[in-house]
Amino acid sequence: MADTGCGPRENAPEGASEPSKMENMQTLMNAIMDSLQGNGDDIKLLLETDLDLDSLIQKVFTRDRLKQLYNVEPERFYLQKKSITLKDVDSVVNKYMGGCYRSNYSKGNKVLQPSNELFIWCVLTKRQTMAKLIWRRGDGALVRALIASMMYRSMAKETANDDILEMEMKKLQSYAEEFDQKALDLLDHSYSQNNGSAQELLTCKLPNWPGLTCLVLAYACHNRKLIAHPCFQIIVNDLWMGGLLTRRYTNLKILICLLCPPLCLFLKYKSADTIKLHRLRQSKSKLMRNRDVERRQISTNSNVDDRPQPKWPIKFLEFYTAPITKFWIWSIGYAVFLLIFTYTVLVRTPVLPEWNEYYVFAYLITFGAEKIREIAISQPIKSKDKLAVWVSNLWNCFDVFFVLLFFIGTTLRLIPTTIEYGRMIYSFNIVYW
Repeated sequence: MADTGCGPRENAPEGASEPSKMENMQTLMNAIMDSLQGNGDDIKLLLETDLDLDSLIQKVFTRDRLKQLYNVEPERFYLQKKSITLKDVDSVVNKYMGGCYRSNYSKGNKVLQPSNELFIWCVLTKRQTMAKLIWRRGDGALVRALIASMMYRSMAKETANDDILEMEMKKLQSYAEEFDQKALDLLDHSYSQNNGSAQELLTCKLPNWPGLTCLVLAYACHNRKLIAHPCFQIIVNDLWMGGLLTRRYTNLKILICLLCPPLCLFLKYKSADTIKLHRLRQSKSKLMRNRDVERRQISTNSNVDDRPQPKWPIKFLEFYTAPITKFWIWSIGYAVFLLIFTYTVLVRTPVLPEWNEYYVFAYLITFGAEKIREIAISQPIKSKDKLAVWVSNLWNCFDVFFVLLFFIGTTLRLIPTTIEYGRMIYSFNIVYW
């Protein structure tokens, strides 16, 4: 990746007044705007000069200039409106990013992160050559590559149902694959240089993209090659195991400890410092500043058995909060729910509910509460975006429908004259579960 610096700044002639300096900057910015509206060759030449282009754009680039760029060739933009506003742009980017985008505008006319906004403009207007040029400048190359891939795939998905736009869809998919490869090459290079830094790159919170990490973005844009990367798998496995440090027969040990909880005290656990770091990672904390600690505790496991084990209350806490333990608890609970629900449907329905119906009722209440929690903790910022993303998964809609249907069946079952209708709804409902 190219260096983010562009060489020394050109100094204005001695004695030049502030208005003349500003005029020179405005003239140069107009030239940059003309270059951006071209095919990319002019802006490439400007990027190769000794001008501090990033600083210049930061000072002079405004919302009005950004709006001007979107309206140069509005037919290239998704909305295809005669006049495009920045509110339109925010709406479209939010749609492509699953509601996770937050515009980088100040209260005035300035753009806080012009390089990000220029990159998004290139992607939305399908200027792939220019997007790759701007991608090389500034920080956050990995996240930019993943965002470009995610947006291109969303754009391609919208054209998938139109046979006339089949070539456009293939072009957008190829653009996404280009940035997928760039992200993979970047992570591979970082991993080969320093494992700890590569893990930081994937797990640190992104200041310009609230609530996102590269882990989340890689999953969202279905970058399977990046997900399969050893660095990615190390982090996922670390998160999956939580505070546990078992290396063999892990699932069997978890099941045995669930049957006999005191046995979990005899399992191996990570050191207290490593557990603290793991919790920071789980909460999507900011970039870890103590890199030496991270490299020592995550990148190497050779001497981890020699470190002091946490106290027994911490062991219980880490065992039951580990994702792998939660998975097995949920799986066992779901199997018990199916058995009891099946028994409820097979036996004759009594006039008053018995323990088995209360259990199914309680399970589906907690299931519904979990669905509400899923919406609340989802990535989008606004509530309507959270709900829209959640509803976009068809299985979530089915879950809500059959939970509500069960409660309707329960209501009918409690009325003596409609008890058979309630039983019929139970029988239909269990087919889904």
